Amino acid sequence: EAEHVSGCLKHFIANNAETMRNCNHSIMSERTARELYLYAFETAMDVHMPDTVMTGYNACNGTYCSQDAELLRGILREEFGFNGFVMTDWNGYGDGDLAAALNAGINWLAPGSTDESFIAPIVEALENGTLDRGLVQKNVVELLKIVMGSL
Repeated sequence: EAEHVSGCLKHFIANNAETMRNCNHSIMSERTARELYLYAFETAMDVHMPDTVMTGYNACNGTYCSQDAELLRGILREEFGFNGFVMTDWNGYGDGDLAAALNAGINWLAPGSTDESFIAPIVEALENGTLDRGLVQKNVVELLKIVMGSL
């Protein structure tokens, strides 16, 4: 980061299979999650806080990592003190509910889209009230703080 290159910790969390990793579903106790998977991220952040974190493709205990607000806003941001931006893995949007990912705390849907396929469902969610405009603005600010700080 001192040389204007951001580090990224990945894949948050329980991404432990390559075969069918887009639909892998890890079921575990909170103790297992904390001692086996989250501990590594927490320790890494104690050594050096990265600018970015990338979610796994997988689901964990019923929710895709990219759509898990407790994981992203609660554990990552509130408990671990992460203040960078969170991105999905390439095309790692869980079940495709983009509003759920933004609601959970995703700042960047990677790699994005060159057409309206991402914009339309987000606009629809804003219009029907399933996505809060203030939360989207907060997501953008979190992303821009890192991008603008690395220029």
